[in-house]
Amino acid sequence: MQNLLDQQQRLALQDKKLLEEYKLEINELKALKMPQEDMKDGSSIRGEAQEEIE
Repeated sequence: MQNLLDQQQRLALQDKKLLEEYKLEINELKALKMPQEDMKDGSSIRGEAQEEIE
C-alpha cells in the first residue's frame, strides 16, 4: 500500500513539473507572438503615413 502511495506522489510531482514547463513554454510563445502583432500595427501606421506623403 505504501508503495502505491509513493508511486502516486511521484506521478503527481511529475505532472506538476510538466504543467509548469508547459506554462513557461506557452508564455514564451505568447511573448514571441506579441512583437509580430506590434509590427503589423506599426507597418499599417507607416503605410498610412506613406499615403499622406504621396
